[in-house]
Amino acid sequence: MHSSHDLWHRNSPYWQDAFVQQNLIFLAYNAHCGYLSQGRGFLVCEITQRIPRTLNWQLEQVKFNQTFIAQDEAACYFQALNLEGEAIPSLIQAIAKQRFTNATYNPTREIIVVIQGNGTVVVHSLQSKIPLSTVYNQVKRRWSEFHLENPTLGN
Repeated sequence: MHSSHDLWHRNSPYWQDAFVQQNLIFLAYNAHCGYLSQGRGFLVCEITQRIPRTLNWQLEQVKFNQTFIAQDEAACYFQALNLEGEAIPSLIQAIAKQRFTNATYNPTREIIVVIQGNGTVVVHSLQSKIPLSTVYNQVKRRWSEFHLENPTLGN
């Protein structure tokens, strides 16, 4: 029998899915901030703690750092991770293209997020039903709910 907090009890055996679900609004906001300031690219989330096998994702926050990497810096970023040479072109293609179509990825409705943690690197392509600018504007209006230490958002 699995505990309700067991990472493998969920629909997916990957803790990264729970991490994305827990932080989706904040990820969307930061991805759109990066797009507005640097153009196309992807968001990197570096988990700063070891993810235990059991974690109550509804009550416990996972600490992480975020960085937006512009698309033209992608190759250097992935090379710095010391990934195998064959993996780099496929990761760059994942950032430049949508997974299931030949269309160029749409940064106004899609988030590419690279999650580093527990010794793994996973790339997620997240599709949004609403424009990311809507999420961005909602978070800006309600900033104190998302960033309690500094309730004013500077531009």
